[in-house]
Amino acid sequence: MLKSHFPFNNYWIYLTIVLSIVANACIEPYEADINGDVELISIEGSIIKGNPAQHVSISTTTSLLEKEFKPIRGCEVKVVDDLNNEFLFEENTIGKYESVIADNNLVYNK
Repeated sequence: MLKSHFPFNNYWIYLTIVLSIVANACIEPYEADINGDVELISIEGSIIKGNPAQHVSISTTTSLLEKEFKPIRGCEVKVVDDLNNEFLFEENTIGKYESVIADNNLVYNK
């Protein structure tokens, strides 16, 4: 009987062990605690130096089962910096607000 120098049998042993561990591993699905039709206000935006315009979206939340964007129109949106400079945003589409802020007013890590 010829003996092989290649650890082929060890490979299959390790593969069998790894596959049996993976097959037995289980992750429980996340169950959200949904309390009916609670609507919250969601404000999403970013101020990025170098962008010609800054954007803010305002909407109400929806359930996890709904994929609908529910914008809020007619909001007064302004951003106030640490020097009390105010930057007003105007509604360009329903629930989406925009402002042009000069780069010299955007100082990183001030």
